[in-house]
Amino acid sequence: MRWPLPWPKSLRGDTPPEPGSGRSDAVPEAEAPPGLAEEEPPKSLRQQVLLFARDLAVAFLIVAIVMGLLTAYARVWPPMVVVESESMQHSDSESFVGVIDTGDLVIVQAVGTAVDVVSYVEGRATGHATYGDFGDVIVFIKPRTPLTSTPIIHRAMAYAVRNASGGADVPGLARLPATEWSARSTNGSTGNYAYGIWDFTLYNVGYQARNPTFNASAELALATVDAGFLTKGDHNQNPDSHGAVAVNRILGKARGELPWFGLLKLTLFPGRTGCCPDGWGDARAPKNSWDALLLSFVVIVVGPFALDFGWGWWKARSAEGARSRHPSRVFPRSLTTGLRIAYGGLGIGAAVGGVLQAFSVLDPGSLGPVHLGFSLLLLLGAAYLLSGAIKGGYGPRAEARGETAPGPPVAPAPEAAVTGEVRTESSGPEGGGPGPP
Repeated sequence: MRWPLPWPKSLRGDTPPEPGSGRSDAVPEAEAPPGLAEEEPPKSLRQQVLLFARDLAVAFLIVAIVMGLLTAYARVWPPMVVVESESMQHSDSESFVGVIDTGDLVIVQAVGTAVDVVSYVEGRATGHATYGDFGDVIVFIKPRTPLTSTPIIHRAMAYAVRNASGGADVPGLARLPATEWSARSTNGSTGNYAYGIWDFTLYNVGYQARNPTFNASAELALATVDAGFLTKGDHNQNPDSHGAVAVNRILGKARGELPWFGLLKLTLFPGRTGCCPDGWGDARAPKNSWDALLLSFVVIVVGPFALDFGWGWWKARSAEGARSRHPSRVFPRSLTTGLRIAYGGLGIGAAVGGVLQAFSVLDPGSLGPVHLGFSLLLLLGAAYLLSGAIKGGYGPRAEARGETAPGPPVAPAPEAAVTGEVRTESSGPEGGGPGPP
């Protein structure tokens, strides 16, 4: 049986004989066409299976490295969540890059202690801002609800600690200028009290410049905790009233976003209470987010193909007739490479999103196994497409290797120049010296 791999050559048994070696099957070497390498022989089924398995392993390794790095950075699973409602938007009808809008994919980073979260009050004093306003945005499970409940993504406004007098301490308030807040102490007086208070009011908060009042002591009592964060959605008029959020209820803090692309997941698998049960174009998400998602798909699909095809066309035009001599070497490779990159990239993105959704606590319904199975199949196909693009394509024929610019036609060299033999009119038998006189 013939050795299927191209190495080592000694095992293949098909090493061509050296010219002039005396072997009867020695033939002169023919020069390949300028700019094109010699075509490969058709690959056997076993060879194609081995190549396919190798490329799948490479593609899966790349995906695993990317997901591993993302998970290592986030230190939480899943590392990304989809925003299902408008509570963090900065407009009733328009989305913005850098603001958390309906349909955004948000990267979540784990939180270990309260120090890992910068509240709005602290951020306003220090200038720390994320997603269009001061402080950090956190993903958490509402107090007094099962841990499998749908998480909330809102801004951490202040950190409150239960006071021995029955009120609450909010140390961060003391860092703000006196004109930006006021508090009502447990003795009934109103002023700039950061300790022993019932509630406090912040002035000119958010893009709507509202003056929300936070009932710190009541929120701690409602959640039956000694310390926790008071939260509020940027788009909401009033603070949250579900109770203070203890650190052990926080899944993580928002640290990066991929705008719009979560709408694809919400279209296929709508949230239980948010977007998008009406399908594509649901009015619960900003219209410009749908437009941007559609444009992104067009760019992802058409962009790589257009660039790749344009580059191949330019090389063919500069090759002085290479297209007419070898038309299959220019267009098909450009076409398959462009499409493999485009659809392979889409497949990888959709597959990763599906895997995250399968394990996501945001929507832990019975469709998790279905999501996971579909996503793994999609990932398999996408890995094949991408690996094919990276390797230059599959098939029984080579797709034009060694693309040096072709030069002018070269006439075949004389046989003497090929074989290295010197012949004269009086030469004897082939391969010998001058004959007898």
